[in-house]
Amino acid sequence: MSRRARSLGVVLLLPLVLVAGACAQEPIELEADRPARSSIDDWQDRNWRSFMVEVPEDAVAVRFLVGDAPVDLDLFAREGEPIENYRSEDVARASTAQYNDVLVLTRGTQPPLVPGIYYVDVVYAGEVEPRVGKRRLETIPFTIETTFIHARIDAPLREGVAF
Repeated sequence: MSRRARSLGVVLLLPLVLVAGACAQEPIELEADRPARSSIDDWQDRNWRSFMVEVPEDAVAVRFLVGDAPVDLDLFAREGEPIENYRSEDVARASTAQYNDVLVLTRGTQPPLVPGIYYVDVVYAGEVEPRVGKRRLETIPFTIETTFIHARIDAPLREGVAF
């Protein structure tokens, strides 16, 4: 391959790498009991915003609440890695017609809550452009809040032993 052909290949490939890098979006870290203000900035190109939160060992439930959204947004959560398929069995979901969806995971839900890193996506699933009245929305603002319910363990439980 000639030097000119290699240079041309690099020049043609470079914009693809830059575009892919520009589209990448790191998840925003959520803190318990601290609402985070965020937005879906360009819903046509990327209709979701990703978050992550660490579920502690003593958590028996977690609640994700989306609020202050001018349009309907859906919630999805997955333990261990970012969500690639919202229909996967290991993805928990809250997708109702309400504007402020709530997703609750417990040790008894499917999938069950386990300690570790969870990835949470807030998604605009509408097929038409979002509007408030007659005004088109380029950006969809919202808040998201994470709340844990913790177990209190005074003593280890042992089969056949009463306290």
